[in-house]
Amino acid sequence: MIAEADAVLAAGHMDVRSILGVLEAAREAGVRRMVVNHPDFVIGASQQHAVKMAALGAVIEHCLCMYDEDSTFFQAWPTAHLVDWIRAVGPERTVLSSDLGQENNPLPAEAYRKICGRLLAAGVPEAEVRMIVADNPARLLGLGQS
Repeated sequence: MIAEADAVLAAGHMDVRSILGVLEAAREAGVRRMVVNHPDFVIGASQQHAVKMAALGAVIEHCLCMYDEDSTFFQAWPTAHLVDWIRAVGPERTVLSSDLGQENNPLPAEAYRKICGRLLAAGVPEAEVRMIVADNPARLLGLGQS
């Protein structure tokens, strides 16, 4: 049904083995757009798992709330953690989402400015940051080339 509708498959919070199985089956069924949600939180995937997921066609999502110290949800991880994941999987297979905007949490736009600035300061090229926050999401939404 996902392939027929040309919809996006989101892996959600399943375990690693299940996600890999779903991605394999989805690819075989013709699903073109897939997202693995924050693999380093809740589902406990390693970078090696994420590389396999990306090789199956998935885009790996990271939530800004995990890197913004003003978020009330979680303890903020250092920017270096996110940079390591981007380097392992590749910017062409990485997206950022926010999971923010609730009362007592930063607005998504504020968190994007803050975390993208930190990525740039950490040496991630501007073209890669743009790919992660604009080009890849547009492709997932079917707004760009797929």
